[in-house]
Amino acid sequence: MPFAQQHYISANYTHASSYLLERGLNVVTQLVAKRVLDGVTRYSLSCNTDTTLEILRARAEGRASFKLIGRSIPNCRSCRWRGDLAADEFSAGAG
Repeated sequence: MPFAQQHYISANYTHASSYLLERGLNVVTQLVAKRVLDGVTRYSLSCNTDTTLEILRARAEGRASFKLIGRSIPNCRSCRWRGDLAADEFSAGAG
């Protein structure tokens, strides 16, 4: 616990993505909602879409390397399908 407390960063939401990218990250976990349309499985990031989409953009541009792990939320009604991703964006989980 002392290590975590001594290395804690209080970040304004506006800067959270840049702090993550500056410090380096190797795994991102995200709660997601699943839907299948015309036989194609898609996942909504459900919340904090801007933060996750920004670090995914950095990964696509080669500025970051990490695994994205999704945890599907059954019957998620609050999702508006922002941050809609294909299954191949995820390294594991999502199912």
